[in-house]
Amino acid sequence: MSAIKTEMVGQTFGPFVREYTFRDLELFALGCGAGIDGQNDLIYLNEHDERDPQLKVLPMYGAMLIVDSAVTRTIDYGYNYAGSLHWGFDIRFHAPITKMSDRIETKVRLEGLYDRGEGKGLLASLMTRLLARQLERGFAHVFLYTRPEAAPLFADLGFHEIQRVPGRMVFMENRPGAFEGHLASLASLRLKKGSSAAVVMNANPFTLGHLHLLERAAAENQAVRCFVVSEDISLVPFSARLKMVQAGTAHLSNVTVHPSGSYMVSSATFPAYFLLEEELVTETQAQLDAQIFAHIAQAAGISRRYIGEEPFSKITALYNRILRKSLPGHGVKCVLVPRLTTRGIPDSSKSAIQEDRAISASEVRQLLHDSTGDSKGAIASIRPLVPESTYAYFLTEAGKETLEAIRQAKEVRHA
Repeated sequence: MSAIKTEMVGQTFGPFVREYTFRDLELFALGCGAGIDGQNDLIYLNEHDERDPQLKVLPMYGAMLIVDSAVTRTIDYGYNYAGSLHWGFDIRFHAPITKMSDRIETKVRLEGLYDRGEGKGLLASLMTRLLARQLERGFAHVFLYTRPEAAPLFADLGFHEIQRVPGRMVFMENRPGAFEGHLASLASLRLKKGSSAAVVMNANPFTLGHLHLLERAAAENQAVRCFVVSEDISLVPFSARLKMVQAGTAHLSNVTVHPSGSYMVSSATFPAYFLLEEELVTETQAQLDAQIFAHIAQAAGISRRYIGEEPFSKITALYNRILRKSLPGHGVKCVLVPRLTTRGIPDSSKSAIQEDRAISASEVRQLLHDSTGDSKGAIASIRPLVPESTYAYFLTEAGKETLEAIRQAKEVRHA
């Protein structure tokens, strides 16, 4: 048996043409069970006068060409059709079929191929093993990203759709109703009167630039929800990042700090491997972010999202543009805040960065990475760029371990 030609997925075939008369319409209705009791659905069977037949036509008659022999002869999947179990298809009806004799033209777009014959269950077996391994690691709640054409296959394996970017990607999880339950839990964040703003940050580590963004949001809103990305894959551990932000914003009485949870999209965790173009990856991620955040905002009573300006990274700037374009359509105003620069901070002349430039976590990590000598000197080099809570963390034993990890890392700009 030859290999299935999966490269045909996504292609359109046809048009396939077929002529019909009212007799074909009646036979099709009979095959679908019309009039089986001799009383019901006779409107699909009784033409009254064969010279001027009047029938109601089952809309599914328009789909018959999809399984016609002309289609099977044209579309070579690379396997014997005699072993085919069934076809599945979606059909869109634009208008009813009213002519009693005519010709139908059909085009077929191949959305997916699934092997359910000999050796069936291979994906299910693989997924079972993967889920068991995740459970051993302590992760009972599992998420996956897949292409839209593969989503039905994973749905058969117990995964449920959270959100999708049409034509590009579907975000799924293995717990039914979990996302809805998460949204319900956010109701406690709603204000009794008015709405609040949100800031989503990785804070790897927390800098004066992050603080500047939060102070701006705090000055312009009754309440601010700061969500720190929960995924623990950054150079600075999540628990440390969360504490830095909590301690660093203690003076802002209307700011509360929360873990982001599993649903807010992180640029660090988004799987780019099946989207080959970098800009397409960024665009897809930003669209997914906007769609999911819209649900979160509605549940938590959030009407604004603050984001920091990105003067250096073209990709991050594209991400911001898409958020600014997408979020208002979901009822959330997106506020772009200019980055704080070294000129705007106290004692900026003491900074290791001599020229005036925007403050970023990647710059702080680079300074720590490039530092030589003892840890005390390295930590001192970033002090003008970070809040006291971040400086204090790096003085601890845990902070010194993080410093060493940053020094040993091959890449720190995007870590």
